[in-house]
Amino acid sequence: MWARKTILQCCHNQSSLDLFGVVYFGSMEPDAIFYPHLLSGWVIQIKLKEAADTNAERNLRPLGIPRHLDQPLPYLALVMELGTETAHQGTHSKLKSTASEIPSEGHFRKLTDDFAQALQDLVRAQESASPERTSASKQQKSTSKKRIEQLKAKVEEKRLAMDFCNRYSISVRGASPDVYGILKEADIVEQFANLLRVTMPSPTPEDKAIQHMRPHDGANADWMRDYATT
Repeated sequence: MWARKTILQCCHNQSSLDLFGVVYFGSMEPDAIFYPHLLSGWVIQIKLKEAADTNAERNLRPLGIPRHLDQPLPYLALVMELGTETAHQGTHSKLKSTASEIPSEGHFRKLTDDFAQALQDLVRAQESASPERTSASKQQKSTSKKRIEQLKAKVEEKRLAMDFCNRYSISVRGASPDVYGILKEADIVEQFANLLRVTMPSPTPEDKAIQHMRPHDGANADWMRDYATT
């Protein structure tokens, strides 16, 4: 991707990322040596919902970006909510940018270890609570269910800590020249609005209804991952 100067377009309507690009932290001089380990990336999520998505930033993960366990390079996470004019609650602006602290050596490795341990604890708890392995009482099952929910929350907490390590985030709402000044500078305000209206129509009520028909995670839907048709 870096050699071809391309950006990867991912599947539509995914909660994680829509576009993926490559960033190089090495020298750009013509005679400079190219070091692959200095490659990082930037991930983009584009939305066209009228309501603001407060989970968009946390769901945008550094998928596909190689991260050194001891000294991970920074990466950029960009969220573009084109359909809403709501200001961010923390900044009272349609623009919000954040930067994590530069991690000390070995800090990211600890975060990944903590995440792996939390995930392992969750898997063990789920296996112990499976109907095939236990004949526990109703009270014990209730306690086990609460424990599993707590472990799921811990996994999410550790995942976020890992994902947000050495991360720069930019969140933009709206599609006007107020937030994208280049539109006015290039004199394409009307053209961009028309392009957006034609290529990214708002979801219909039927589309929204279909999205809620997807099965939820859990034992009742596990069989679907192995299901195949001929």
